[in-house]
Amino acid sequence: MNRPPLDKNEPTVGPTSAGPTLAGARRRGRLATVVRALQVRLRFVIVLLVAFLVVGQWGTLRTYWKAAWHRLTGASATMQGVSDDTEFFCPMDPGVISDWPAICPVCNMDLVRRKKGEATLLPEGVVARMQFSPYRIQLAGIKTSTIARRNLARELILAGRLSDGSAAARPVLDCEAYDADLPLLMEGRTASIEIEGLPGQPEITGTIIGSAATATTAAHRGPVVRFELPPNVAGVRAGQYAVARVRIPLLEMDPFRSLARQSKEPSAEGWPALPESAVVHSGGRQIVYVESMPGMFDGIEVVLGPRCGEFYPVMSGVDLGQKVATVGVFLIDAEARLNPSLAAGYFGATRASSQSSAEGGVPLTAVEAERPLPRTAARKTAGIKLSTADRALVDLQKICPVTELPLDSMGGPIAVEVAGRKVFICCKGCEGRLKKEPEKFLARIPAVK
Repeated sequence: MNRPPLDKNEPTVGPTSAGPTLAGARRRGRLATVVRALQVRLRFVIVLLVAFLVVGQWGTLRTYWKAAWHRLTGASATMQGVSDDTEFFCPMDPGVISDWPAICPVCNMDLVRRKKGEATLLPEGVVARMQFSPYRIQLAGIKTSTIARRNLARELILAGRLSDGSAAARPVLDCEAYDADLPLLMEGRTASIEIEGLPGQPEITGTIIGSAATATTAAHRGPVVRFELPPNVAGVRAGQYAVARVRIPLLEMDPFRSLARQSKEPSAEGWPALPESAVVHSGGRQIVYVESMPGMFDGIEVVLGPRCGEFYPVMSGVDLGQKVATVGVFLIDAEARLNPSLAAGYFGATRASSQSSAEGGVPLTAVEAERPLPRTAARKTAGIKLSTADRALVDLQKICPVTELPLDSMGGPIAVEVAGRKVFICCKGCEGRLKKEPEKFLARIPAVK
């Protein structure tokens, strides 16, 4: 039972004043328990949310960090680039990259602005591009060789058995041949004969007998080529097995013979060829890696003729004087396959399936092989959509007035209006120089009538 206060200033003591205090304490306790439970249960969600926020705002955070770092270190503003996502590159030498507008030290072209990581247009026929530092090139032992003319010859190997020849004691070697090789095995062509069981025997030269070049016998299922050996060869007897090696010069075979006749360049020096070790066989394609600039290798699809010893004759794809990787080429190819974002991260790094076989999409047919393979601007730009009038201008102009290179060398042609005249250039980087000195560059191309 509560007593009344003796003094009017004395506070009343009882459940009336203590009740709200205990209720509030209980509510605060329950709230703290709920918060702790949420903290335990949602701590992983909170960590992930913070990580997503950091990743999403990474560009802004990096900008603030760089600004703070420059203030702390006192770095000059000129040391910074134009922006964090912008760079300048040379269309002709893509390995030249700068954070500021500049001139390429290799070709003196103005650098073109692009976003970092933006796809770069590759020249036609280039399926991949890889760049290596000098240290990696030395470590991998990558070596190159220059494409040059060589006197190539195809070697046909025929096997057969010796038989008794004429009355003059001249043994004969009968070899079965393929129908496709018969036009090459004409009368009077010589061959090097190796006879089984005669070690150390000097080289024996046999001659094809024309009267039996297409004969067939019961012992052979196909046409037989007959080689006549010199008389009185020591140790030679009927029934021995032998191998005939016939060496046929490449320029005596079609289509190389026809192309050599149509070409204005002298063919006495041979045919353009590249080493066998430079070729990578990728499915139905043949690829070589050309060193376009120091440390940079472009994978180019080529069309090659039949293998002649250690070399392949070049039909199209690469030209004389270019350097191709011959040692370490499979390392370059493996690097391109392991890093497709680097090798094929360029716009145009794939070949259109609709391209003609003469450009290297599929092997040449017999009819196409008889024709020469000129790489004119009109032929190389067949896939670019141009009007009839523009294509006539491209055929007339042929080269870029700034670089004096073919209009398609950098992915062009690109139309530009200069001095009231439509002019085509090889890349966007030439536009500035052309408009700055139009009279100088327009004098390099024929005027439109």
